[in-house]
Amino acid sequence: MRRGDAELESDHFADACRSYLMASQYYWLALSETGLGMAERRRLEDAHVGAFRTALPSLPHATTPFVLEADDAAIAGYLFMPAGRRRAALTVLWPVGSGATAESSYWQIATPLLDTDTACAVFAPNTEHSVRAVARWVRQQPGVDHLLEAASASATQ
Repeated sequence: MRRGDAELESDHFADACRSYLMASQYYWLALSETGLGMAERRRLEDAHVGAFRTALPSLPHATTPFVLEADDAAIAGYLFMPAGRRRAALTVLWPVGSGATAESSYWQIATPLLDTDTACAVFAPNTEHSVRAVARWVRQQPGVDHLLEAASASATQ
């Protein structure tokens, strides 16, 4: 995070973004450590999300964080639009599995889709009801013309 802050102060926005994204991933990896107490786990989770959100303004594509309320549960995630595009030909909904977060899925899910000019909404939790709630929200967003609800068997586990 300190490296990202220094790069940001030097107006190296792309480098700062990468540093913040790497910090987010490192915090996520630290969460796999066994024997963490609840307080330490919560601190790492907050740092993981915080580092990712710090990178958002410097990402090369429009990103909209969202939190939807459905069935007394919060559905948190991000809508990523391809760089330089005001409209997406296709939007993929990707509910992350229990072993991931919307933030930790950025490199594996969002980036490859964005590289093909496909928008995506990455979110958790991954119940059928949450997929429908996110689909309704995505359909209301500017620039989303078509919607494909896609989730692999591994993403819904």
